[in-house]
Amino acid sequence: MKAKIVSAAEAAAGAKGSRKSPAHLLLESLDGNYMTFNQLAKRYGVHVETLRRLCRTDRVNAPSEAVVSGEMTMYLFNEADVAELDEYFDRKGHTKK
Repeated sequence: MKAKIVSAAEAAAGAKGSRKSPAHLLLESLDGNYMTFNQLAKRYGVHVETLRRLCRTDRVNAPSEAVVSGEMTMYLFNEADVAELDEYFDRKGHTKK
């Protein structure tokens, strides 16, 4: 697929008047309540890489879902994953923002 250069206004109009990234538009189009690594890192006040490392260990079983579109893979946290992380961070003394 060859990339096409367009004006920013044309790109925004093609995204239903939004300047949101394709990943955000994809996330908003899904049925259900999902959160990303970045959203959860902000929620818990930790660096996103800290959250990624935590999820690579056996301490939590999250994220449990992913959406794939073309070559993009976005890992998603469902409500059960968020509850598990809430419990983990509560035990560690972190407060949700």
